[in-house]
Amino acid sequence: MSKDNKKSLKTVSATQLVFLENDMLRILFYCIFMLVLVGVFLVIGLMIGYSILGDGNAFDVFNWHTWQHILDFLK
Repeated sequence: MSKDNKKSLKTVSATQLVFLENDMLRILFYCIFMLVLVGVFLVIGLMIGYSILGDGNAFDVFNWHTWQHILDFLK
């Protein structure tokens, strides 16, 4: 009887380990997905803010000279 108990305990712990790995992968996927989503919304927000509030071209946000001008203005 003790051999059966040991086998069932090993099976349960191995099964829990597999679920733990899947949960870790799922959490890692959600974290990466959220970081990408935040980055996309940041770029969209910069484009909307620069074009509507700043009366500029929305795609000038991607131009380095725009950011250099902003940094020079802040200094």
